[in-house]
Amino acid sequence: MNGGRSAHLAAARWNALYFLPVVAVAFLLSFTLTCDPDVPWHLKTGQVILERGALLRTNTFASTWPDHPWPNPEWLFQVLIAALHRAGGFVAIGALKVLLTIGVAGALYARMTRRARNPGLAAALSVLALGAMQFRLTERPHLFSYLFFALTLLIAERTRESRWAAWLLPPLFAIWSNIHPELIFGLLALGAMLVGDAIDRRFAPAGSSSRQARLLVPAVLCLPAACLNPEGYHALLFPFLHTFIGPIVTVTEYVTTSPLDMPAFWILALATAATLWRARRTPVWSELFLAAGMALLGALYLRATPYFFLVATPLLHRHAAAFTAARPRPVAQRLGAAAMLAAAAMLCWALGYDRLIPYRWGLGLDESSWYPAAAATAIERHGLPGRLFNLYGVGGYLIYRLYPRFGVFQDGRLQAYPQDFMARINHDLHYQDWPRIVEQYRVNTLLIPREALAPLGPVTDWGLVFWDDRYCVLVRRSPENAALLSKLEYRIFRPGIAPPAREDPQSLAALAAEMDRNQAERREPSPDIALGIERLREKIRSRGTPAVPR
Repeated sequence: MNGGRSAHLAAARWNALYFLPVVAVAFLLSFTLTCDPDVPWHLKTGQVILERGALLRTNTFASTWPDHPWPNPEWLFQVLIAALHRAGGFVAIGALKVLLTIGVAGALYARMTRRARNPGLAAALSVLALGAMQFRLTERPHLFSYLFFALTLLIAERTRESRWAAWLLPPLFAIWSNIHPELIFGLLALGAMLVGDAIDRRFAPAGSSSRQARLLVPAVLCLPAACLNPEGYHALLFPFLHTFIGPIVTVTEYVTTSPLDMPAFWILALATAATLWRARRTPVWSELFLAAGMALLGALYLRATPYFFLVATPLLHRHAAAFTAARPRPVAQRLGAAAMLAAAAMLCWALGYDRLIPYRWGLGLDESSWYPAAAATAIERHGLPGRLFNLYGVGGYLIYRLYPRFGVFQDGRLQAYPQDFMARINHDLHYQDWPRIVEQYRVNTLLIPREALAPLGPVTDWGLVFWDDRYCVLVRRSPENAALLSKLEYRIFRPGIAPPAREDPQSLAALAAEMDRNQAERREPSPDIALGIERLREKIRSRGTPAVPR
């Protein structure tokens, strides 16, 4: 008995030792500044819920459709990050992301080492899975879904030995249902395991009959538990929103998974299929149904690929560990070395992953990236008029910065706007349509990308009051805005337009003053503009004119 206990302790020590590099990788992949477009509106929603003591049921943050119903099954996550932000700002929210990522890695690693004693291979496959999942390791509620999904699979495995483990599932799903609607993937996984267990029991009575009996009732209770949220059973349909109503907005995570965009998914899917084919003489149907179902979902939705990684890597680990255990030691060593090299290669690929948003290491909010931070500051400081027009991607950040002073035109909350509005604005939108749109919605202030300014042509009805290398802000010409424009409008120094070639001191001084102001309003001063200002000052001094104030 003492010998068995010593062996168990030795195995636990080896498991803990091999888990350390997995923790290090999870930390490296998630230790990034906040740069996700949806995080700011999640945060602002939680802050307003805490202030009002009630959930938001309408499109509170929009000036276009403020009374449109807004189903929001993620309210608990929003309240959580609002409380964290109150305590420690975006650093605390980033720390939560790191802890959740380590939790996902721990649940995945624990599931692998429970059924096959090969911690080195388990660590390598955990690193592979984390590297492939990196594009979704952001401060959003789906991170809780990954953790709860991995825990669901771990609890289902534990049910083979424990009579009561499965009863943890209904409360887990009740919490999950108020954090993120992708708990539907957990329900589908439980259903696949139950159907597979029934087939396994039919053909191999000694196989999985005990788990099926213990898992059935708690798994059935997970369905009503999943509806214990403000949206009821409707929340279960949210992950398939684009399938039901069509692509009203181009959102990358909803697209089908192509080999060019996600080669790791297809490589792992082929490896899993080969593994299951090799074990076809004694199939475990619960494994087969679960892997096939999540592979299908991953192929249909890019956002579902991490769930397949969480299913496939333990399956590969179990079969690979059984293969290496039946072979001479040198073969096992070579396979282990190959697995670790593959994991290292995947990690290097993941760290250099070419994503739409470049993430940088650290904790906090990365306002130096594509967020319109300087433009929002100008809108706040100058008290620009209401009814703001903005494009889809920056609406969440503007909610965080400008509400309640401004309502946004549109943002990342797909369910909070009429479908025809979103389709018209985001699929049928051309620059020449903007005058019609801003008139229809009585817009007074435009916040647009800098590259969109030139295609608009001569902007005679609007005055440019802010611009930098990313964004421009324009205000409508009207009697109410005349005083504002006389003080703020850029009349000489404009993006993409060469200033007039007049060399008189007054014109040079006016140009230098606008350049000075533009430089001061930027979040990061431009070296080129600084050089231009110095050259203008030299010209002004050479003409014997007093220098322009700094």
